[in-house]
Amino acid sequence: MDLSRYFENDDGSLPEIEIEFSSAESLQRAFTYLFDLGAENIAANGSYLWLRKELSELPFSGPKDAALVSDGRADSFHVVLASIRIGNHQLPALGVLVDPTSLVIDYRMGPDWSRSEIGALIVLLKSLIALGGTVSVARWWGSDGQDDFSRYLGRGA
Repeated sequence: MDLSRYFENDDGSLPEIEIEFSSAESLQRAFTYLFDLGAENIAANGSYLWLRKELSELPFSGPKDAALVSDGRADSFHVVLASIRIGNHQLPALGVLVDPTSLVIDYRMGPDWSRSEIGALIVLLKSLIALGGTVSVARWWGSDGQDDFSRYLGRGA
């Protein structure tokens, strides 16, 4: 069994992979790691954060903005990241919602996801697990999907 059924047919949805972190520090390291792998924000209009105390928007400026969310100074924000490289493979663009305790990755299914790109995503998820994350696809794919992903991710998924 492979994971291709979770990636191959673009039905217009954006499936989600949630990575929950036990500490703000782990979440911030994980978000920074995406940029260490070459991530570039390609969101239309760049993405913005809502600063709670100031009641104003701040343009997204990079991975350090995750700290503003994890310590409660800003609301959760969403970026679209392209150019993430895992080994010799560049992942298709990923949406990333930064919450106070998690990163929620969404992706567009379709032909950009070959076995190599799916494998690279699994390597990325394993790296996020090593940084203190717990991966869940159950909200989107149900318990069968969680079991399938867990087989590829091993313990900590």
